[in-house]
Amino acid sequence: MAVELRVRRLVCTGRTCPQRTFREQVPLLAARYARRTVRLTGMIGQTAVRLAGRAGSAVLGLLGVTVSRSTVLRTLMTLPLPETTSPVPPVLSVDDVALCRGRRYMTMVIARARPRLRGAAHRTAR
Repeated sequence: MAVELRVRRLVCTGRTCPQRTFREQVPLLAARYARRTVRLTGMIGQTAVRLAGRAGSAVLGLLGVTVSRSTVLRTLMTLPLPETTSPVPPVLSVDDVALCRGRRYMTMVIARARPRLRGAAHRTAR
């Protein structure tokens, strides 16, 4: 599918202007230098949030949008983080602790405001 779009070419008559000509931008259709429309980028982003890389690329392929898994992940990384409802502690510390020398490890998360320990599951040295 190809979209032919006609935009105006604007000329700057100022002597100090480094760029003499400009093209009219259409912000609702596509961002500047974009190869996809805003709507298609939103569709890829929503699929990426739910399915991520390979699965997202496969589902989008079934919908007629051919993109690689790298494109799906890149779009996911450009999305803003969701708003959280839980309060964020001011300072967090993360530490790896060896329970048995060289064999079993545990990750500890410590909230510095209230020094309470939370341990993650045990891991082996592998």
